[in-house]
Amino acid sequence: MALFTASQFSSVSYDLPEGGGAPANANDSVTLQLSDGNLVTVCDTVSTALKLLAYMRLNSQWQVLASDDVTVVSINAVKALVLENTITNQKLLTQYLPTYIGDQLRFVHRTSSLVLSLTDALKSVGFCHTGSLPFANNLDLRLGSAHIQLVDWNYKANPATSSEGSLLSDSAPLRYGFTS
Repeated sequence: MALFTASQFSSVSYDLPEGGGAPANANDSVTLQLSDGNLVTVCDTVSTALKLLAYMRLNSQWQVLASDDVTVVSINAVKALVLENTITNQKLLTQYLPTYIGDQLRFVHRTSSLVLSLTDALKSVGFCHTGSLPFANNLDLRLGSAHIQLVDWNYKANPATSSEGSLLSDSAPLRYGFTS
């Protein structure tokens, strides 16, 4: 059973980025691997996740506690950060504000002038990142055991490479014309 289902957002429409259309993988489910090995279905479909983002924007919420184990954070209502409520991930949210600047997901330190990538922000709060390259997408986040997933218009449940699906640095910015 998913934590969020389409029926919960039947009266909400997801926001359309410039170029519109429909998400390519609208029916993919959004899952998160927890540190205990369990796999949690957070949203039954990407469409539901995008509706959750729109709902959060319309209700001025920047985060939603999906369960005791999972938090969903809205990043400028363009991307959602789905993360396990580990001590490291909670430190990340306490010390940094995630934001979407240009075409990149960045983490702004709440009390200093630091603006870091997700990889560097995680390392600064104690995450042991042993890979040689920074995180690029959900495949990297899964393989790196970050217990984080990024959801946006381009989400793909099972990307085969680090250049598919929701990216931490997009090749072109996702732009929305929010009017309400």
